[in-house]
Amino acid sequence: MTAQQVLTIEIDYERLADAIAKRLTPAAATPASPADEYWSTKEIAQALGVHRKTVYDIVHKKGFPAPCYFTKERRWRSAEVLAWAARQKTDQRSRAMSRAERL
Repeated sequence: MTAQQVLTIEIDYERLADAIAKRLTPAAATPASPADEYWSTKEIAQALGVHRKTVYDIVHKKGFPAPCYFTKERRWRSAEVLAWAARQKTDQRSRAMSRAERL
């Protein structure tokens, strides 16, 4: 190759991304499940049926799952949020039953 010849390389980025993903993914990996989903505050608000501003109050309560940070963005594991919501319902029922017993 002389100094005047130019080397041209064509890269198939999709194939490259697939190859990298295969190397980074464990062999026994399963398809994405709800446990693998990460929710934003907007998605949490939709799932819980509350206003987005209410979510900001809820996330500061003791017992709410800790967020994961993706760059500067906070996300929560959907499975943990749903489990927290189920515990809240159970706690509310048990408090209501104990109040009814006291009456």
